[in-house]
Amino acid sequence: MYKWKEEPQVSIASAPLGDRWPDALYQHYLQAIPTAFHAKLNAYRNWQDRQRSLIGRLLLANLLHQYGYPTDTLKRLTIGRYGKPFIDSGFHFNIAHSADRIVCVASRDIAVGIDIELIRPIDFSDFESVMSSAQWQRITESEEPILEFWRHWTVKEAIAKADGRGIGLPLATISIESAVAMLGESRWYVAELEQWNGYCSFVAGNQPIEPGLVAFETYQFG
Repeated sequence: MYKWKEEPQVSIASAPLGDRWPDALYQHYLQAIPTAFHAKLNAYRNWQDRQRSLIGRLLLANLLHQYGYPTDTLKRLTIGRYGKPFIDSGFHFNIAHSADRIVCVASRDIAVGIDIELIRPIDFSDFESVMSSAQWQRITESEEPILEFWRHWTVKEAIAKADGRGIGLPLATISIESAVAMLGESRWYVAELEQWNGYCSFVAGNQPIEPGLVAFETYQFG
């Protein structure tokens, strides 16, 4: 049964990383995730990566519940041709994280991707090759070049993840004009998310995303 009175076009769930969980609490949350994921989660060398990955799956599980899927739906998760996970053709989702923030986007109607990045100093000269000349000019001539770089980067990452090919895409070929971007012959629509102070985040979809039809859910684990 849906929590929403009317199903949103897009739903976004987020949670903070927070402090390191005690082992007992980590094991408690781990039991909510299919055993097929356990080995991969436990293989992470540091607790931050392990906890972020687990939180991402907990967010996905909560969104699946919101959409009315049974509790064992995560067991049907498989990996597509380019490494993008999927459950079935009628449900689209994507997970991203940066620093202390983990986010998950889902939609029943739209192929979606999301990216989030902590706005932090970076020598972005190494990334010129993934920007078009016009995009590079906008970044280098901006009054806030660091912020402008992260905005371009997160847009491209969100589109790449929605497309399903991820970093295998030639990112420099993604053209960006306001809320519309082109990747080859494919048109993608992007929306900036301003819910998290200090972060830059965008969601991308293969249909226009209406701000009033996006539902936000915030969770606190630990």
